[in-house]
Amino acid sequence: MKKLAKALLAIALVAFVAGVAEGSRPGGWGLGVPLGAVFLGLFFITRILEKESARFDEEERVRRGLAARDAGASNGAVSK
Repeated sequence: MKKLAKALLAIALVAFVAGVAEGSRPGGWGLGVPLGAVFLGLFFITRILEKESARFDEEERVRRGLAARDAGASNGAVSK
């Protein structure tokens, strides 16, 4: 798990627990639980996009390698 995902999960859990623990106070459910839900949603989004971004990075690395190879081959070719 990446650092950002760990941080989002930690913030979500702390905010949710703080909201539930402060349930008798007006600010507990009003701020803690929704804040925890938002950060939990952000955590899930980063987990879903983590695999997609890794796949994209691999595709880009391959494309750049092929482009560099083709550029090197066309520079060394002698045209008549």
